[in-house]
Amino acid sequence: MRKFLPFLILLVLLAGGVFIWRLTHPKLSDEEQIAANLDAICEAARNRSSRGITDYLAKHFKTGGIGKKDFQNSLVAGMLQVRVIDLQVSALSTEFYGQGAESTGNYVLSLKSEFDSPPQIQKGKFDLKWQKIDGEWKIVAADVPSLGQIGN
Repeated sequence: MRKFLPFLILLVLLAGGVFIWRLTHPKLSDEEQIAANLDAICEAARNRSSRGITDYLAKHFKTGGIGKKDFQNSLVAGMLQVRVIDLQVSALSTEFYGQGAESTGNYVLSLKSEFDSPPQIQKGKFDLKWQKIDGEWKIVAADVPSLGQIGN
């Protein structure tokens, strides 16, 4: 019994910690999950992580006639041409319908080819279609009509 006592104490402390964490971090609503996903996409852009961005896209994602893999490849190519990326979204509005949702809002994308160069700023509206897949909201389609290719 004494051999198992330290293990049992550790197990109780770990279970208690998880329980307290769950109490202080309630599950996000669907709208909060989508907003958190968009925040994470903005952070991934600042970190120049194409993978961090495409992690929030569904396998069957399409935009402008291209799929997820080609979109990620174009992000990689574009990110090689810029040193600083800042993406911000505002005026977010999300409407839900069953296991789907649509988010609209505004974005500001600031790109610098060098750290001390003046930024190229692109602004516009976006429209994202979401689908809840295995309990997670993923983007299945994007329409960003005023956004040119990164780095062009």
